[in-house]
Amino acid sequence: EILWFACSGASDLVAVGLNDCTIEVYDLTTNRRIAIMKGQAHSADFFPDGVFLATACIGCVIRTWNCQQGSLAGTYTFNGPVATIKCFPNNPSQIAVGIERTAGKGAIIIFDHESDTEITELRDVCPYTFCRSGKSVILM
Repeated sequence: EILWFACSGASDLVAVGLNDCTIEVYDLTTNRRIAIMKGQAHSADFFPDGVFLATACIGCVIRTWNCQQGSLAGTYTFNGPVATIKCFPNNPSQIAVGIERTAGKGAIIIFDHESDTEITELRDVCPYTFCRSGKSVILM
């Protein structure tokens, strides 16, 4: 059963999260599966390069994957359950991480995975999306 999927904007790759805790990556130009990775996730997004994938995992963890090699690139732990994840379209090192908090409010942490540092935290916010320009976050 498919739980989620993510499409790369820079390549012809599609990642699919399955209920058996696997992530499968397909190349649409060849219609072939190119990678199978183990890891339970409930949300994902490709980095702008179209090669790396970020996944929001059960608990307080996000993982980054090299889809061409089918390998884990990094694991990062946050102070709260990760609800969603979105890569910045104009910055290949930054990830917006949606963290669940109490009473329906949450936080968005802007995180740089290359330097393993938190850039900023927006508190008491709801779900978000990016403007088409990729330069700002819209809070819903």
